[in-house]
Amino acid sequence: MHYGRLLAVASLLLLPLTASSAMGPDIYAVVGVKGTDSLNLRSTASSKAKILATIPFNSIDVRNLGKRSGGWCYVQSNNTKGWVACNFLAEAGNNRYYIGQGYTMPLPIQKQKQLNSSIVSRMPVNARGITGYDPCTGSDWCRISYQGYQGYVQKKYLMSAAPSSPAPGQPGGPTITPQPR
Repeated sequence: MHYGRLLAVASLLLLPLTASSAMGPDIYAVVGVKGTDSLNLRSTASSKAKILATIPFNSIDVRNLGKRSGGWCYVQSNNTKGWVACNFLAEAGNNRYYIGQGYTMPLPIQKQKQLNSSIVSRMPVNARGITGYDPCTGSDWCRISYQGYQGYVQKKYLMSAAPSSPAPGQPGGPTITPQPR
């Protein structure tokens, strides 16, 4: 009898941990947002709600606060708490990941942050498996690695992605259509 009561108390103590882990990872990365855009952090779970802040397209440090409502997640970015559309979030890792987008010919990977810099390699249209190494803040350029080549590409040609995301327009890949953010 005491064993059953002890088990019941232990289950109640673990309940908050189970509920929290069911709501997703502790830290999210922003995914599916173009390099020229950002993710809106809103006051309520609605695309019509006031925008409290914007989260960079390639942020990997959005804190999950454990609430969801109709496809919206309650999160914290920097010191601001609010709601974002959950479909723009994925479990964060140590790196940023991208899919190429917005170009129709192989994209040069530049040795330095300038167009007249020497070309290290080229990425095919809608390239996948691009790894980013910094937040690209204060610059139109992002430092990346693609198939062993390292260099810089303009962020307007990148879309944030999960580590093994399909290319836009491919089965399971993101669509490049406006969605409420």
